Amino acid sequence: MRKFTLMVVILLFIGLQGVFAQRTITGTVTSADDGSSIPGVTVIAVGVSGIGTISDLNGKYSLSIPATVTKLRFSYVGMKTEEIDIGTQAVIDIKMATETVKLGEVVVTALGIKKETKAIGYSVQEVSGEALTKVPDVTNFVNSMTGKVSGCTNSPPPGFRILP
Repeated sequence: MRKFTLMVVILLFIGLQGVFAQRTITGTVTSADDGSSIPGVTVIAVGVSGIGTISDLNGKYSLSIPATVTKLRFSYVGMKTEEIDIGTQAVIDIKMATETVKLGEVVVTALGIKKETKAIGYSVQEVSGEALTKVPDVTNFVNSMTGKVSGCTNSPPPGFRILP
């Protein structure tokens, strides 16, 4: 009877090891354009919530995942999101390509509420980036806006003083 109980406990222990088995995936994230490392890339285990990490200053990451996870998702602002099949790999180095997305026009009102220009019932002033860059010898951003937007001057408001 003792041998039977011992055998059942051993088999149960081995079976639980397979259920709770985890592996560690490591690697480096670099830019496909110039090969430089990308810090702050989000690495997420697909299909499992709450398992993820970000790459360090050198683009390196390390992630412990369950054996059931088959894909990793790499995402970063300005880069194309990549999903990589893990397979039996323990080291996954990835090169991320840049992604250019044209943003739609958005107006931010005084309270920080974003609306489209068509939805606003009052006049909106617009200054293009090209108009700002054509101004020669600009010492700061406000000086380049002077004369292009009403109420924007390069003099400080009343009561405002600069301390030495």
